[in-house]
Amino acid sequence: MASEALAALYAATNGPEWTNKLNWLTGDPCPSGAWFGITCTNGLVTQLNLGQNNLGGSLPTEIGLLTNLGAQFNIRFNAVAGAIPSEVGDLQALTGNIYFTSNQLSKPLPSELGRLTSLSALYATSNRLTGEIPSEIGELRDTVIYLNANSLCGDAPAELDGEAVSYQLNSIGTPCCETLPLEYTCAPTPGPTAPPTLTHMPSSPSEEPSPMPTAVPVPVPTAVPVPAPTPKPSHAPTAPSNVGAVVGIVIGSLVALAVLAACAYNLLLWRNKQRALQGGAAAGPRGVSGSKDMSEPLIADSPDAASQRRHRPPQRAGRGGDGAGAAMANPITQTDTLSF
Repeated sequence: MASEALAALYAATNGPEWTNKLNWLTGDPCPSGAWFGITCTNGLVTQLNLGQNNLGGSLPTEIGLLTNLGAQFNIRFNAVAGAIPSEVGDLQALTGNIYFTSNQLSKPLPSELGRLTSLSALYATSNRLTGEIPSEIGELRDTVIYLNANSLCGDAPAELDGEAVSYQLNSIGTPCCETLPLEYTCAPTPGPTAPPTLTHMPSSPSEEPSPMPTAVPVPVPTAVPVPAPTPKPSHAPTAPSNVGAVVGIVIGSLVALAVLAACAYNLLLWRNKQRALQGGAAAGPRGVSGSKDMSEPLIADSPDAASQRRHRPPQRAGRGGDGAGAAMANPITQTDTLSF
């Protein structure tokens, strides 16, 4: 039977594409080492080790015929897909480990795994397993179980409490119908129950049915209109209405200022003229003459010189003089003329 199971495994997992397939399907798999990856004890296949050997395809149901496996069943680091067949539960002689790590196994875990009570460890990390963890796994009380990095969902079974089970990087605690809506259907949410119909059917043909109770209308409160707030009067200052009157006042003020300025100017001229006249009368003939330097000292004429000047005939202008003597002969007339 072992040869039949191994031949089915070779065919289902693309045996011709294996990395190492030494002696497979040639003769008897035992003694040990006759076929690559097979270990025999007393002519029986007790160990299968095909890890990292480019296996593909899927696991056949015939693996359940390897009932003498005791040390290990190892297909890790390959590309085996599909479901784990339920016949794996027939490998109850296994006391070592099962390695499903890093493949493409999908579908839920078979509940038959719970029958491998002598198993030391179950490694199924980094696959595509879905669905809920079967409660039967809780029967593996002495087995270390690794289910990390899959797509398991639902609640963890209570049978796993206290067990050495690791299921990180899954969706444990989330309903499967939410994570896998194509495979699982959530139970419909119960809606509100309808109230019982209050009818009284007649017990005899002569009795009329009682009328259905009519619903009492509930008054609907009407909205009370809220009055809109009245706007407050504005206290902003308004511009004067008679602009022409203001302009007239301004022009009148400017004219009055111009008249006052003219009067003040004329008064100033008059005062300056009066001061000039008073200054000329006080200075006298010598003080006004422009031909005499006021800084030179004045020398008084002697009486003889004055007498001679009175009896000397007047000289004509232009003869023997420069015209200055004529001007000095009549100082009063010159002074009067200069004052004006």
